[in-house]
Amino acid sequence: AEEAYNKALEVEPTNMAALLGSARLATRQGNNQRAIEMYQKAEKVDSRNTTIYTELAQVHITAGDLAKARTELQKAVNLEPDNKSHR
Repeated sequence: AEEAYNKALEVEPTNMAALLGSARLATRQGNNQRAIEMYQKAEKVDSRNTTIYTELAQVHITAGDLAKARTELQKAVNLEPDNKSHR
């Protein structure tokens, strides 16, 4: 899967499905730094996508950085204040 994501991103660096897929794969593999990097790239492509912030917050929680997790969740809340799943 990682190779497929990398190839997709070579062809289209802004491919959101590949960016998120790569970030999720890195998360499952315990590679938090890679996951964070991929979520940050995804944010540059679509800064209004709350999925990026909620999933990135989970990575920060796993890494033990609750302050950064809170910051990411706040971004999601700011974009979708009525979405209770962000709280």
